[in-house]
Amino acid sequence: PIVEGDELVRIKMENMRLNEENAGLINGKQKMESYYVKELEDLNAKYLEKCEDYDHILNKYTNLYETVSTKRVDELRVWKKRADSMRATMQTLESRVEELSKRNVELSKFKNQKGDLQNEELNRLS
Repeated sequence: PIVEGDELVRIKMENMRLNEENAGLINGKQKMESYYVKELEDLNAKYLEKCEDYDHILNKYTNLYETVSTKRVDELRVWKKRADSMRATMQTLESRVEELSKRNVELSKFKNQKGDLQNEELNRLS
């Protein structure tokens, strides 16, 4: 069938309207794609920034942990030296206590002997 006159004009106008609608849709799609590409780029930039922040914080944490660990090890060494020194002092004191206890026992025996001798002498004199 051949289209003539008014029908041809109507089809051409419908075709033009559809072409304009398609152009608007294509333009809208391109704008949306452009928006999402920009959003994706912004998010990617923020992500990379957060990755850098994370690496920076992780490095700080690692350095701090190592510093604290080193300080703790040094502190533990100091406390161990103190404990060893105290142990040595305690052993010395224990030895002195033992020695003094032995001397005290000997002194008591000596006093008892002295008392016995004095009693014997008093008995002889009487």
